[in-house]
Amino acid sequence: GDGTATSIFLFDDVQQEVGPTIPAPTATTLPIDFETGVVTTDFTNFFGAITSVIPNPQIDANNPSQTVGQFVRSGGAGYMRRKLALTAPLTNMSAFGTISMKVYTDAPVGTILKFKLENIVPNAFGKEEDALTTVSGEWATYTWDLSNADSPIYDVLTFMLGYNGANDASANATFLFDDIQIVANLSDGN
Repeated sequence: GDGTATSIFLFDDVQQEVGPTIPAPTATTLPIDFETGVVTTDFTNFFGAITSVIPNPQIDANNPSQTVGQFVRSGGAGYMRRKLALTAPLTNMSAFGTISMKVYTDAPVGTILKFKLENIVPNAFGKEEDALTTVSGEWATYTWDLSNADSPIYDVLTFMLGYNGANDASANATFLFDDIQIVANLSDGN
């Protein structure tokens, strides 16, 4: 504003109103493809993350899905995250403990995609791994080897996409994700 009449706003009688109750997120199971409507708004966001399910704006041969998740870093902490609760703990992580997920971002190659396993009770820190983006402006599949995470048993997926990167809701701070699944561990441990 410039201090003129068009930049001055008067307000009065501010009060708090009771609004509609926001439903608690619903737990889900793997795999998650966003096509079945199982996961819609069931993300819990922390520290400036905004996560939603949207029509896929980047349909191509690498990901022809109609619907994807979107993670936007919109100010806040460099470690902003979103969590997704599972209906049951992940088991047999020593054999099937690698998480696979498709990601699209315009962020620079080498951007950190941090993935964590946690548990709801007692909301404990879990095992985490990083993947670095290998492309920019296209879909790619990334994996996180979370094997040997059998004790304790984890039932929360935590995503910290673009860890410590841009926080301005720009294309470099926006991540599309899809097809989250657990797969057999890689034989070479990578």
